[in-house]
Amino acid sequence: MSTRRVLATSLAAAAALGVGAAQARVAPRAHTASTCANLKAPKSFDAAIAAAFHTAHRGSHIKFIGPLKGESYFGQCGSTQWAVGTFTLPNGDATDQPETFRKLKGHPWHDRGDDGSICEIPHSLTTLWGLRPLQSGVCG
Repeated sequence: MSTRRVLATSLAAAAALGVGAAQARVAPRAHTASTCANLKAPKSFDAAIAAAFHTAHRGSHIKFIGPLKGESYFGQCGSTQWAVGTFTLPNGDATDQPETFRKLKGHPWHDRGDDGSICEIPHSLTTLWGLRPLQSGVCG
């Protein structure tokens, strides 16, 4: 299943439950399209976001595969780097994907969560990626 389809399904489910990402997340600072760029991920990208995913889920001692090829996005707005990546678990469970990652200048990647956490990414960047997280008012 593609990241776009999983994202749309996850956000629709959250909206149906009345759970909005804005309830748990701070809205991202607005960026103009000229300050955001879709970037080619460096060779270290996959390992870096996999490490952030592992750190965020360390307590569950999970094993995972990912980020999956063709299911990741990498970009930058101002000095902040953003990423989206999809991971699978050995039992095939990936219903809460994709994960959102943020890297502040001088800091390691941080896993911001799944599902609605994509609402933290500036809309101008998700538009460059072709992702539409603003469905059913979830990011509103």
